[in-house]
Amino acid sequence: MTNTLLTISMITVKALQLFRNSNAFLKVINKEYQGYFGKQPLSIGSVLQIRKPIDPVTRNGATASPQNAVEQEIPLYINQLIGVDLAFTDTDLSLNIADFTNRFLAPSVNKLGGAVASAIMGGVETGGTAATGGQQTGTNGLGGIPNVVNLTASGLNNGAAATISPVAATWLKAGARLSDQSCPMDERVVVMSPDTQANTVASLAGLFNPQRNISTQYEKGMMGVDTLGYEKWLSDQTVITHTTAAYGTLATVNGGSQTGSTITVHALNGPLSVGDIISFAGVNFCNHITQQDTGVLATFVITAAASTSATSVSIYPPLTPAGVSFATVTASPADAAQLSSPIEASQVYRKNFVFHPTACTCAFIELPENEPGTASKSESFDGFSLRMMHYYNGANMTGSWRMDTLFGSVWPRPEWACIVTDTTS
Repeated sequence: MTNTLLTISMITVKALQLFRNSNAFLKVINKEYQGYFGKQPLSIGSVLQIRKPIDPVTRNGATASPQNAVEQEIPLYINQLIGVDLAFTDTDLSLNIADFTNRFLAPSVNKLGGAVASAIMGGVETGGTAATGGQQTGTNGLGGIPNVVNLTASGLNNGAAATISPVAATWLKAGARLSDQSCPMDERVVVMSPDTQANTVASLAGLFNPQRNISTQYEKGMMGVDTLGYEKWLSDQTVITHTTAAYGTLATVNGGSQTGSTITVHALNGPLSVGDIISFAGVNFCNHITQQDTGVLATFVITAAASTSATSVSIYPPLTPAGVSFATVTASPADAAQLSSPIEASQVYRKNFVFHPTACTCAFIELPENEPGTASKSESFDGFSLRMMHYYNGANMTGSWRMDTLFGSVWPRPEWACIVTDTTS
């Protein structure tokens, strides 16, 4: 029987189904703000302000001390348009949908999904992208993931030795960092590179695990669900590989009692890159709820590159000592406090991470249909949106197709995530 010529509607629906399932990371991240943009698309550069919950300070005793209810706002910009351009002949379109999917759609959608996931994954280091491109910043010093657990031959978070692959204790410590930040216990997810998955499965092979998890690890070479406090373990080839700057001997703080997102230091002996992690001597994390000292040296992500001889560093989260709303640390660093890093200089490593899905959010916007001189179809499903467009060049009698997705992303709660490092060797 002669096949029916495939229509743009049929192709778009199938492409969207494939796109939704093309990347595990894209499926789990939060998309709750999708509906705020309505059915009609907003122009590139549109923004939605996301409000974070207030963070009141408790009191002791009967005397009330009313405090202003301050909400932090973080912008979600719709500013990324990623697409794939294709050319199909009428002969191609006469295939059945299964053949057409295998030959054309699946490879194209897989590349598109990987590119979108990679763009959103960039927020691991920067927090997101601004309306004009580049690093997103705001009044609250928004940045990438500040928490890190780095296993070295000298112990956890000891930057004096090269990074080695994570073991069970590494993943458990990362979960503890989330708990200190009051991250919900349920729905926690691991995102790791395929190589890190191989290393992790091998390191846990001898541990006492439920039979179903052992079966998954042995038969499929994958981590099982609900292991070590994580609901899902995802393997993703878009995990970022980071190279720490050749920072040399790190500087000391220039002036005590500093707070905020920019800290004055004595001249740096070497550069720092966006995404590098630093600490200040004597500055520990405080528990988000109790504001008590966790006993863990606080870590901060660099949000703006600093060159050799620079006299300030830009960090996230802001230095906010305990006793006020949105406190992050036990105290400000003292004058001449030594900067350090849990990762040695010039180290190349994978930024695997554990997170709660609400640590990251994205919104896909439905693009308009049937622009002049084209035939197109937009489809939305389960938080994803995709448009296929066909246009014809009468001058040389060729038909072209384009597949586009318009979206924005931001990490409104990067503290609800933690980097788990792994060597690339």
